[in-house]
Amino acid sequence: MLAREVYDDWVPKKLEIDLKLQEEPIDFERFRAAGLQVGEHELPSGAEEYEEPNLPADVVNMLVQMGIPELSAKHAVFNT
Repeated sequence: MLAREVYDDWVPKKLEIDLKLQEEPIDFERFRAAGLQVGEHELPSGAEEYEEPNLPADVVNMLVQMGIPELSAKHAVFNT
């Protein structure tokens, strides 16, 4: 049995519900990957080096001194 709780006027009550399962197995073959499809492109492997953008250090340091985490400060400076 599957127990489920409901609230009736803010009072929790348990409902006893019979769980019904399908007898035949579920076919998931339509969700299986089949390689690249028309219009799709392969994602980059991520092996290339990441180059950090050149940000003004004085502005980033000023934000860090104000209590903002360094990564958040860099993100803010980059997006403004």
